[in-house]
Formats: sequence, C-alpha cells, structure tokens
Amino acid sequence: MIQGPKSVLRVRLAIIFTIVLILALCSMWVNMVIRKSASDADALVQRTDPDYIVENFRYYRINPDGTPQYEAIGTKLTHFPFSSRLRTYLLTVFSLIPSALPMVL
Repeated sequence: MIQGPKSVLRVRLAIIFTIVLILALCSMWVNMVIRKSASDADALVQRTDPDYIVENFRYYRINPDGTPQYEAIGTKLTHFPFSSRLRTYLLTVFSLIPSALPMVL
C-alpha cells in the first residue's frame, strides 16, 4: 500500500526509470538490427577488383627432385580473388627439361 508523499515519489521514479530502461534497450536492439543488415548487404557485394598485382615476374616450376621443369616470364600478373583467376600479360614459357627438346611458348 502506498502511504505518504515519499512513497508516491518513489513509485513515480520507478515508473520513469522503467520507461527509460525500456527505451534504452529498444534503441540498442534497433542499432544491432541496423548494423547486422548493413553487414549482410556488404557481404552480398561481389569483389571484382584484383587483390594483388605482380609486375615483371619470373616463375619456376620445380620437380620433386629439385630440378627446374619450366620457367614462366611475364610483364604483369593479376589475381582476381572471387573467381580465383590469373591474368598474365606478355607471358613466355621456357621448357627447362634437359632430356626434352627446348620449347618456348
């Protein structure tokens, strides 16, 4: 039972505090929902830009016994992460197997 002016004041403060607490929790929930939907939208966007570019590269393919199998030389190599493709420019491949005929691609 509520008796006296101090008890009425306490009940009013408790009601106000409860309302403010509910509003704070609701605003936190709305903030979490907005952040989650924004991150989900960013995840749907596909990257088309390359993740690395190598210029004036030289690549050697090595056999398990340690001898070189072929050498690839190019002016530019670009890697695209989404499709895992490589794009090369002015690529030349030299066969380095001693028992085979020399070959240049």
